[in-house]
Parts: sequence; C-alpha cells; structure tokens
Amino acid sequence: MTNCGRCGNEIPPPGKFCQTCGAAQELPPVASTQPPADPVSLGAKVARTVLVAAGWIFSYVAALLALISLFQGQMWLAGTAALLAISLSPKVPVPAPFRPKAIVAGLVLLSIATGVEGWKARQANRAGEAAIESAAAEDEAQARAFRAEFAVVRDSVINVMREAIASGDNVLALRTGAQYRETGDVDLEHLMNEALSLKAVADQRAREAELVAEARGIPASAHEANLRVYQELAEIAPENARYVERAEYYGGLVLAKRAADRERAEWLGPRPEPSAWDGTYRVVRDYLRNIANDPGSIEMDACTQVYTTDDGWLVGCDYRGKNAFGALIRQSNWFTIRQGGVVKMEAATAYRR
Repeated sequence: MTNCGRCGNEIPPPGKFCQTCGAAQELPPVASTQPPADPVSLGAKVARTVLVAAGWIFSYVAALLALISLFQGQMWLAGTAALLAISLSPKVPVPAPFRPKAIVAGLVLLSIATGVEGWKARQANRAGEAAIESAAAEDEAQARAFRAEFAVVRDSVINVMREAIASGDNVLALRTGAQYRETGDVDLEHLMNEALSLKAVADQRAREAELVAEARGIPASAHEANLRVYQELAEIAPENARYVERAEYYGGLVLAKRAADRERAEWLGPRPEPSAWDGTYRVVRDYLRNIANDPGSIEMDACTQVYTTDDGWLVGCDYRGKNAFGALIRQSNWFTIRQGGVVKMEAATAYRR
C-alpha cells in the first residue's frame, strides 16, 4: 500500500485517488517484462541471407560446370564439380559443422580435376604436334626421294620436252614436264612456260580457223551471228584489220536494228496477249461489242497467233453475233491492233491462215 502525498493516509491499490481527501496520486512506473532487443540479431540475419544467396549462386555455377564437363567427356572434372554443387547447395541437409569442410574438400578436388584435365589436354597437344612433325618428315623424305629419282632421268626428260616443242607437240612436252614440275628445276620450268605459251598460240589459231569457216556459212543478213563471230575473231587477232572492220560494220547494223525495233515497239504498243481460258483476245471482243447491233450476243470462238505487218499487230478471229434482223451468224475477220486497240478490221480472205 502507498500513502497519500497530500494528507498522508494510506491508499489501497490500485490507489489512483485518495479516499480521504480525493487527491490524484502518481503511480510508479511499471517495469517491462519484455527482454531487451538483441542489437546484433539484424546483422546476423543479413549475413545469413547473403550466405544462402551465395550458396545458391555458386551451387548453380558448379552444376553448370559439371554438365559442360560431362558433355565434353571430362569425367573427373564433372564428378568433382557435381560434388561441389551438392556441398554448396543450401537445400542439401549437410550438418553446419561439416559444410565448410565439404566445400573446402570440393574445391581441392576441383583443383585436382582441373589439373588432370589440363595435363591430358597438354599430352594430346604434344601427340598432335608429334604427328604433324612425323608427317612433315615423311613428306620431306618423299620429296628427297622424288628429287633423287628426277636427278637420274633429268637429262632424258629435258631432251624429250625440247624435241616435242621443236616438233610442235606442245601437249607431249607439257605432259612430260608436269610429272616433275614440283622439283623446281629451272630448265624444266622454262620449257614448261614455253610449251604453255606455244600451245595457247596454237589454240588461238585453231579457234580462228573454226570461226572463219563458221563465218563463211552465215548469210550476210544474219547480223547478230556475224557480229558474234567477227567480235571473237577481232579479240583473237586484233592486228587483222578485216576482222576489226567487219566487227564494227555488223555492230553498227545490229545497233541500228535494235534502235528501229525500239521505235517500232513504241509505235505498235504492247503485244496482244491471248486469254489463258480460250485463246481469244479481249481487245478484239471489246471492239466487236462496240460495233455490234447486239453487243451482248457477241461470243468469241477461236483466234490465231499474233503476226506483225507494216500496219501493226495482226490476229484472225472466229466469232458469233446477231445481225440487224436478230439472226445469229458466224463470221471470221482479221484485226490490226496498235496501242492496245483495233485500228482496222478486214475480211477473212485478206490474209492466209
């Protein structure tokens, strides 16, 4: 119990007011029953979270390394990386005191496995280099043997090539020298080049004779064919003035014809195209319907291919339609077409089909 601060009488609990004088009383502070907060608990939580995250990251990296090593056939490295991944994973129930030891053991094994695989790779490289050196030595031995063989027959080979070139048989000279060209013999290389040059000249002369014979059989009116032949002759023998003159002559004729063809094509307009359905021409059908007594009665039967005349494109067509008396009749006519329209209609007897 406590005493009133004003009158001094005792006050029973809870004692907020004095029952004698009615004065309000000040209660002493109540001690807290909660334990004090641990000042390091937050830091410990953060550290634990970081360690768990790092464990997951390194565990995934080690697992990926294990898979890559497995596909590459590096079994030591794959097994060690897998063990390290298991040790680092926070989900694996490894007792806390043993986890650091397991991680250290995994790292040591990983280092050993990496060293073993590196040693294997170095051994493989050395074996490859040894094989290359062996192959090179074998090639060199074969080359020495080949040069020794050529030294025995050199004079004979050189004489055969010279005689073949002198007789005009450049093919024989080239065939003989080609077998030993790799020896790098200076005289043989000189004869090879000479034979090649003479053969190229002989081939040109043979081609020139073929073209001259071809030109004799081409009519003078065949400008394109003559131009092709004389252009090639002028390239083979540019010193021949006749070849050059004929090439220029036929070239001028071809250019003039092409220019005339372009002008005529512009004057004629596009070539009439038959229908894929019945082979008739829409431009003719439209023309007939414009001049017919009963446009709806016009039906196309058949048409010829397209010809050319001095007046334009020419086609012949068979068609049916009603006359002024309403009778259905069948007719045939020729139609001259320019610039996509019919400019003239003629009787069926005007041209022969």
